[in-house]
Amino acid sequence: MLGPWSILGPTFGTIIFCSLRIHDKLKRCTMSEKSRRLQIELFRALIAQTIIPTIFEYAPCIVCLASAMFGIPLGRYTNWCPILLTFYTWLDPICIILCVKDYRRAAARCFK
Repeated sequence: MLGPWSILGPTFGTIIFCSLRIHDKLKRCTMSEKSRRLQIELFRALIAQTIIPTIFEYAPCIVCLASAMFGIPLGRYTNWCPILLTFYTWLDPICIILCVKDYRRAAARCFK
């Protein structure tokens, strides 16, 4: 059971470390208000793009694999794993459209 955590632990540690550094740099950096707003929007989109695969790809696979390793029967809940895996492919672009204001406006114009 230590195997997956030996890979995921440092990965998530690096993600958190880099996110904090980026956030700190954005707070201290001098740039125009428009550039700062765009950078914050892109940073939020990056965070969302990190969270979405964690929830919809890694977590279901870890649950299915761990239940198989420990002999825990999940029954019909195992059917949710491939369904959740497919959510990632369409949630990722929707996340970008919703996080970046200019993309959100352009998408709204398409549906008017």
